[in-house]
Amino acid sequence: MTSFYQEARRLWNLNETKIDYPQLHTAILIVFVLNKCGQDRCGLKYSLECIRIANDLGLFRVSPPAWATKRPKDVDHHQWKRSRAVSAWGLFNWMV
Repeated sequence: MTSFYQEARRLWNLNETKIDYPQLHTAILIVFVLNKCGQDRCGLKYSLECIRIANDLGLFRVSPPAWATKRPKDVDHHQWKRSRAVSAWGLFNWMV
C-alpha cells in the first residue's frame, strides 16, 4: 500500500491545481487509503480537497457552471449525468 500511496501523492502533486472528476476521485481514494492505515489526520487535507473540487465542479448546485458540465465526446448525456450524480451522492454520503 505504501507504493500506491507514494505514486498517488506524486501524481496528485503534479496535478494539484487541476479541477476535474479524475482529480476528485483520486483524492477520495487517497483519503480511503490514509484512513485505512490510521492516518486520518493526514487524510483531512485530501478530504477538504474533495469538498473544494466538488464545489468547483458544481456537483451540489442546481445550476453548475457550464464548463463543469461539459461532457467528454465519448460519453453520452445520460451516462454523464449519472456519473455526476453518483460522484455527488457518493461524496455526500461519505462525508456525512
